[in-house]
Amino acid sequence: MTNHIEYISIEKLIPHPNNPRKDLGDLTELADSIKANGVYQNLTVVDNQDDTYTIIIGHRRHAAAKLAGIAELPCVIAQMTEKQQLETMLLENMQRTDLTIIEEAQGLQLLIDLGDSVANIAASTGFSKKKIKSRLLLNGYKTADVEKAFSRGATLEDYVKLDRIKNESKRKEVAKYLGSSNFDYYLSQAIDAEKWDKEKPKIIGVLEGFKAVDSAQHPISYSEYVKTCALNTAKEVYAFCEDNPDGREIRYRMSNYSNLVTVYLMKTEEEIKNSSNSRKGDDESARRAAIADYRKSLISRLEQYIDSFIAEHDDKALGLNSSSQLIAIDSIVRAIITIAIENNREYYQQTPLSALSYLGLGRNTIARDDKNDYHDVNYAICTDKPEGKKALGLGRNPVQFLLALLRAQSGLGICSEYYSYDRSYTCVKFRKTKHPALLIENLERHGFQTPDELRQYIDGTHPMYTEEGCKSIINSQFDQ
Repeated sequence: MTNHIEYISIEKLIPHPNNPRKDLGDLTELADSIKANGVYQNLTVVDNQDDTYTIIIGHRRHAAAKLAGIAELPCVIAQMTEKQQLETMLLENMQRTDLTIIEEAQGLQLLIDLGDSVANIAASTGFSKKKIKSRLLLNGYKTADVEKAFSRGATLEDYVKLDRIKNESKRKEVAKYLGSSNFDYYLSQAIDAEKWDKEKPKIIGVLEGFKAVDSAQHPISYSEYVKTCALNTAKEVYAFCEDNPDGREIRYRMSNYSNLVTVYLMKTEEEIKNSSNSRKGDDESARRAAIADYRKSLISRLEQYIDSFIAEHDDKALGLNSSSQLIAIDSIVRAIITIAIENNREYYQQTPLSALSYLGLGRNTIARDDKNDYHDVNYAICTDKPEGKKALGLGRNPVQFLLALLRAQSGLGICSEYYSYDRSYTCVKFRKTKHPALLIENLERHGFQTPDELRQYIDGTHPMYTEEGCKSIINSQFDQ
């Protein structure tokens, strides 16, 4: 490129067809300035060898000069390949923050389409690979959908999180929730489902190794087994099946609603025959089991979503300083006291220990080595073990700990009750409590996005609280 400036007729200057900046903005003020003072800064152009020139730098000046009636403009004629032209336009606009994120993504995609690589673009523009890759993700979606998502409050980081879903159709399905309070919830569900898809064949392999029987078509009454557990990893299933000293028959049931398998150690036929409460083959029992399974899995999903938020957001991540910590602590403590008073009972050490478990400190890890029971929080905090040191860090994150404590006290599982009065699809009696609502209210103050399914569960508007909803759930389970 030469620094020699030539004045070229404005009619011979052509805007670059691939200029990343699609919207040049309001040109009125710039046109008035050019009319009064002229153009101080030259344009950069390339010679098309047909008495015309394509603009590389200076699209706004060119458009404003046309409005001002300027006949010619100062230009520097450059020698550039097509890739160099795109890189120059992209760099110039991004450094001046003239481009939207969508325009940046489209400009970078043009370079990729010309055979460039992320590494080469990073080297030639100075942009980080992370910055380039995150913007390129947007090109996997329709521009109109991306614009709509950003207008609802979606961020580039949301698209980065969305890319964790490997299945393209599922990724695009979850993308519909970008910018809504349901996005993080359905994102979490999709990622967990993919993990389950990988783990499920391993679990089936373990069960087949123990000659376990699939009981999906044969509902099991509580009187037919001696031990059961809901599990979600092959390792856990193996440990459960291995712990079978009497060599009992093993059955299992894959949940239709959650990423869990329920494994049973069965009674002998003689034991079942002697059980006065056996109701084997009872259709009513099967219907109740279907609703109970759905409700249990729903609560589990909702609790996991809440627990993940709390575990990932210490006070620093919540953006709290000393003064906002005090305000948050006051609100959360009031909620905890309210629940304690309404329940009319004192809270022993189990509840704080339960709160610790929501922060990744399992109850087993904070029990004494020599006893299989729970001990007070002081032991967990004072111990020299890694778990104790982690617990000690909670003192620096009082809001996070109190949110976990409130979560332990609020009891999502008790905000409704189910009764079935006969063999018809009689559904539900709903008993609303405000304890889960207190939890959600405090979480939302710190950026928690409450999915619709959680609100519906708490306020009694979820489909499972209706006769038709229960019928659908039951039919769904039996169909599968």
